[in-house]
Amino acid sequence: CELTKADLIVVTCSTLTPAVQLIRPFINVPVVAIDDAMTEQAVRTGKRIKVVATAMSTLKPTIAKLEQEANLAGVEIEVDAQDHEPAYTAMRAGDMATHDRLVLEMIREVKGFDCIVLAQASMGHLQQQAQEIAGVPVLASPILCCEKVKQMLEEM
Repeated sequence: CELTKADLIVVTCSTLTPAVQLIRPFINVPVVAIDDAMTEQAVRTGKRIKVVATAMSTLKPTIAKLEQEANLAGVEIEVDAQDHEPAYTAMRAGDMATHDRLVLEMIREVKGFDCIVLAQASMGHLQQQAQEIAGVPVLASPILCCEKVKQMLEEM
């Protein structure tokens, strides 16, 4: 991507965030991971963070990113994570109605957290509904990432 003379590189898979962090020092173009802005905001929102995912592969990278952001911000956090593979299976089969229903059911069970992080962009469209159900801030990566990219491009 750097060789294409891009002004900015955006990696849109949260499972790849660890790789993004590894390559940043070797790239001369700013590289944004889709969950950068979301995890930055999460650690400023509260101490107790619930990570909700549908793909298990996303849990460890998201937790690690939250812990890294907390260290950078000088705050302590407690993270609890939960995945729901049947929702992921439904999404992969093209059954978004089942996916959405299962994710929202999972959100209904979340209690006692300062915020909820939707670990995958594929859940981003549920952010508003999830927040209404949960009664706490629910953060999703797509919009926050786009806002960060817009800000970075304006600053260039």
